[in-house]
Amino acid sequence: MQIFDRYSRDEWKGLKKSSEHDHIRLSSDYGRPEEIQEIFLPLIEYMEISINHIKALNYTQQEYVKAEKRVEPFVIGLSGGVSVGKSTVSTVLCDLLRQVYPEKRVEVINTDGFLHPNAYLEAHQIMDRKGFPESYDMDSLIRFVNDVRQAKAPLEYPIYSHELYDIVPNQKAVLEQPNILIVEGVVVLQTPDNPMITLKDFLDFTIYVDAEFENVFQWFVDRYQAIFDKVKDDPSSYYYEMAHWPKEQTIEFARNIWATINTPNLENYIAPTKNRANIVLHKGKNHYIDEILVRKF
Repeated sequence: MQIFDRYSRDEWKGLKKSSEHDHIRLSSDYGRPEEIQEIFLPLIEYMEISINHIKALNYTQQEYVKAEKRVEPFVIGLSGGVSVGKSTVSTVLCDLLRQVYPEKRVEVINTDGFLHPNAYLEAHQIMDRKGFPESYDMDSLIRFVNDVRQAKAPLEYPIYSHELYDIVPNQKAVLEQPNILIVEGVVVLQTPDNPMITLKDFLDFTIYVDAEFENVFQWFVDRYQAIFDKVKDDPSSYYYEMAHWPKEQTIEFARNIWATINTPNLENYIAPTKNRANIVLHKGKNHYIDEILVRKF
């Protein structure tokens, strides 16, 4: 079943209609400035259609039922496999949206903060299922996004540390009420156990970051190596001992994690959600976005 229109990178950049934001430069250290013009500004123009439509729809519906007029935040869901570059895409998108809409508050949250703590995973004997749907506190995540939609911020939410490989104890992040919120993580488009309501019910626009398995595996190995380099002098890190292993051993460790955890999670739970996205950003080697898929309906 074909539900996407496909655009090459050249075709996609040719869709950009306005030069109003061509001056924009990222405040973050992003190594592909050409993608701002060729990928992200056309994407923001396309998203702007939804942003304006949803706002007008909300106001019209509120007026009809004589409800108190409220500005609901526009919520973007961003998903994809582990190490595919979701966090980079969400950071770039957030940075650009803040410049395109300087009057709006644009924020990002990562669903990793809603993973169950390691103590819970160990007690329930699902530590080897970390990252799978059952390892997340989906009820808390859905309540959190629901509260954001109802403008109940500021809201506290848990912090996840990749160095600790766990939720940071006794610390919370605070989200001020956003006008635009990006919710990023592997579970964003999942609908486990057929619940009455899912996270996707709260999303106005969705993006899936895609890549070939062999490329993502190499990026996963590179990510592990970067973590090991970062924590080799930090005994509090979950990876401290591993950071001092020979490189061949660390690669074998990453290969085992990929084969036993990440591959079945990607194949069975994450990749099948791609067809639920409004936009798919496909990456080739070196994280180069080479194709954009736009959902037909």
